[in-house]
Amino acid sequence: MTLKSGLLGLIAGAGLLLSTGANAAVVTLGGVAAGDGSGLTSFYGTTANFDTTFAAISAGNIVSGSSSGQYAAPNGDSTSYYTVGSFITPQTATLTLAGSSNYLGLLWGSIDDYNAITLHLANGGSEVISSATQPLLNPANGNQGPGGTSYVNIYASDYITSIDFYSGKSAFEFDNVTVAAVPEPATWAMMIVGFLGLGFLGYRKTGGASFRLA
Repeated sequence: MTLKSGLLGLIAGAGLLLSTGANAAVVTLGGVAAGDGSGLTSFYGTTANFDTTFAAISAGNIVSGSSSGQYAAPNGDSTSYYTVGSFITPQTATLTLAGSSNYLGLLWGSIDDYNAITLHLANGGSEVISSATQPLLNPANGNQGPGGTSYVNIYASDYITSIDFYSGKSAFEFDNVTVAAVPEPATWAMMIVGFLGLGFLGYRKTGGASFRLA
């Protein structure tokens, strides 16, 4: 890949993030090892791990292990976690936020097509995160193995005032919840493009012609 084509690709990707992030939540997958037996957590730390730190969620239960037909631990998670819809179905559990958080991260276990997250925003709008609105969450078939659990990063388009966790059946299991105020992915992308662009201009001034990106 040449530097020119690489820059064009980054610019196109950043433009896609900008156009998406301006009107809807941006969702990515991936996290870092929590180091406590719970699997993955957010790059931004953990707000609630349901063992030593907690969140004031209006409904649902803190559980551990698995119970057939009721709840299943997120893959690789041997600690306590949260479940919605295990004992009452359907069920909505709400977490109300204060401050200026625009990011939600959670270890989402055995993702199902009847699980959904609704972000209520300071601008009066809302954004729904489910397998129907976010294809990267598919296949949402309740897989309890390694392929069914993901650390999900959600970047809202405005400040989040409350979060609804909904499950239409048994159940919606999650752990290592993080809420934070962070830069949007598009902001990072444009910063990277800017730095590369400056580097490219500097390189052109030196008269180079064959430099390539690995």
